[in-house]
Amino acid sequence: MKKVIVSSFIFILICVVVTGLVMAYLEKTKPIAERRDAEVVTPVVEVVTVRRKDVELALKSEGLVSTLRETDLAVEVTGRVVFVDERFEAGGSFKADEIILTVDDTNYLAAKAQAQAILADARLNQEQEIARGAQAARDWEKIGGGEVASDLVLRKPFVESAKARVVSAQAALDKALEDILRTSLRAPFDCRVRSANLDLGAIAIPGSPIGQVYDNSKYIVRLPFSLDDYASLPKDVEIKLFSEVGGQQYEWVATVLWEDGDLDRATLSAYVIAEFSPNVNNGKR
Repeated sequence: MKKVIVSSFIFILICVVVTGLVMAYLEKTKPIAERRDAEVVTPVVEVVTVRRKDVELALKSEGLVSTLRETDLAVEVTGRVVFVDERFEAGGSFKADEIILTVDDTNYLAAKAQAQAILADARLNQEQEIARGAQAARDWEKIGGGEVASDLVLRKPFVESAKARVVSAQAALDKALEDILRTSLRAPFDCRVRSANLDLGAIAIPGSPIGQVYDNSKYIVRLPFSLDDYASLPKDVEIKLFSEVGGQQYEWVATVLWEDGDLDRATLSAYVIAEFSPNVNNGKR
């Protein structure tokens, strides 16, 4: 029993000594860390001088081109068409006040002659009534005994009636003359024909459309912008329009005609109406 205890004690003592020697060796041979001062890194910056200047803001939009104005042609009098200008076909052009077609004016010339005769009779009757009134005034001075003559005695109602007939006859003559002018349909402005529905020999009816023309000197385009872009538009905005037709690039400079004032609720877009002339430099780039 004593031998066992002695052996265990010796084994433990050996382990303690060996452990101590190993720890002493490790402590003696451990690496020593090199001491260094911390390196301070200076950041590199670029200094820029800020200057105030205007920056061009380019906003893009797309829209369909339409005519600035167009109108349906119609005659104002009834009659047979006796003249049609050969340009009155789709694509034909007219200058303002040029005659497009003419309606037979025979009946209207007859109405003019009749109105002139009625006016002449009315003027004659007026002069006669004025003379009768003057004669009645002279006769009343002789037989009136100093009393005031009535309007009927002096024929004043007859004179007024005669004057009214003159005015009516003059108005009838003016209408007859106007109807003669209306037998010629003229171009309302410099225009191009979109469609023509009446030809030589046809019977023109007042108010019935016989064709459509449009102003080909200027066009408009409705451009949508988002609300943010719309708010960024300056007052004197420069608009450039681009289009490609048949492989050829076209460019026009447009001006703001007016703001639409309408808001598209589906897209939340506001609109600007721009106007441009297609004839300036032919629009080619």
